[in-house]
Amino acid sequence: MAFHFALTPPAEAAEPSVAEPLEDEEDYWYLAICASKALALAGYRFDIGGFGHPDWKFDVSYDMSTFAEQLPDLIAGLRTGRPVEIDLYSQGVERTLKFAWSQHQARITCVSRTSWQPSPATEFIDRTQLELMVREFCRTLASGLVAADPRIAALPPFSRWRDGELV
Repeated sequence: MAFHFALTPPAEAAEPSVAEPLEDEEDYWYLAICASKALALAGYRFDIGGFGHPDWKFDVSYDMSTFAEQLPDLIAGLRTGRPVEIDLYSQGVERTLKFAWSQHQARITCVSRTSWQPSPATEFIDRTQLELMVREFCRTLASGLVAADPRIAALPPFSRWRDGELV
């Protein structure tokens, strides 16, 4: 199966968890970690796979947070055509996705730092399809935060992502 990722809401909406006070409302990386924890508690599922392995078995709280932390870089790369590396550094996962662009395609190379090996190591995806995947992921993440942690949902970029605006 080709490279893919999606965030899936639970069958039933969960009550917001009692959250600790936010330490820094302007630190996107910190907020991405807090958002991932809130969505995990709410029962969201993160599906990611590709490079010969359809399901990488990522959890939402930690593994997905490493992906979410780097979303702004991926969005910027889609817009500018600048190469992007997403470091999925969680223990046991330890792989890097390298994105390079042509006019209509993204070339994604997966480099593993564990015994797990991608096969093939490089995949191609239509840039428009990748942008739609990113947009839907961001929208689902931001919409889920409205119930899971409304404080984070009200902050940028999550407040913009809910409306489908990628900035």
